[in-house]
Amino acid sequence: MPLFPVASELNDSRGVIGADIVALPTVDPEKKITLGRLTGYYGDLLGSRHAVTQDHDSLLELETTDFELAEPKKIESGLYIYPDDPRYNHPSTEQLVRLRAKGDWFSPGVVFPSQHYATVARSPANLAEHVMNKTRKAKDDKADRVVIDASVGRSAGHALKSKMSAMNSYENELLSIRSSVLIPLYRETLRNLSNRPWDARFKAKNLDKKRKIFDEMLHDTVETSTINQDISITAINGLHRAITSQLYRYGSNQNRSQRWKDYILLYGTYTKSQCEKIQLSKQRTADELKFYEQFLDNQLTKPTSV
Repeated sequence: MPLFPVASELNDSRGVIGADIVALPTVDPEKKITLGRLTGYYGDLLGSRHAVTQDHDSLLELETTDFELAEPKKIESGLYIYPDDPRYNHPSTEQLVRLRAKGDWFSPGVVFPSQHYATVARSPANLAEHVMNKTRKAKDDKADRVVIDASVGRSAGHALKSKMSAMNSYENELLSIRSSVLIPLYRETLRNLSNRPWDARFKAKNLDKKRKIFDEMLHDTVETSTINQDISITAINGLHRAITSQLYRYGSNQNRSQRWKDYILLYGTYTKSQCEKIQLSKQRTADELKFYEQFLDNQLTKPTSV
């Protein structure tokens, strides 16, 4: 049982700070502020930051092992699984997209978020076959065979187009987050780590929106990372709290900015890797869809009644 309520609250929220800028009375939402200063205020909101170090935070009940699990390299080891890793072909491995370019035997599989895994990973040929079989079963055996075949072909074509649409939507979401959140925050960390760490470019209310979006995405990614790692629930809770400590409570403004930079780079690489797998899946889906375009074209060119 956690000794301090703040640790229990962070367990419930998976490390995400529930408060927003309204809870920071010393911050004017309309005035510019640096990421280092803003995160420090949130750290103070959780409780005293006295004696918090890179591998110690007694208020959040964290030990060295928690911070070790929170290192970007450790998180990445759950997001990318290489062909020579026993997990790569193990039947218990979850949500791993193994698609590789032709002749590329060494690129890792990428562990996708649960809500997008099936769309990207499922074989287009398998999807078409399943949908056609389901459609044919639903048809009356006495119906015109030509009509049935056309309906079956269209069902496969529509399923593949839906798969393509879902992948396009997710890819666009990733690219939008990259341009609207990751790049601005990354540039902000570079300014905070430069010779002008006081140079604020964002109004507090605008910076806080990006902070909150990234914070939630990062902790979601941690959940995805731990799926195929042998980590207990207690350790996962500690991992989330350790990230919160690093991003909001550790050291100086520049110390925290460096940790934000590290995690932004982690998430940016993960975004890029997902997009690469999506592109491979889209190409295979487009190749499979060619076989069914004739049925979709015929549907569009039905003769009109006179």
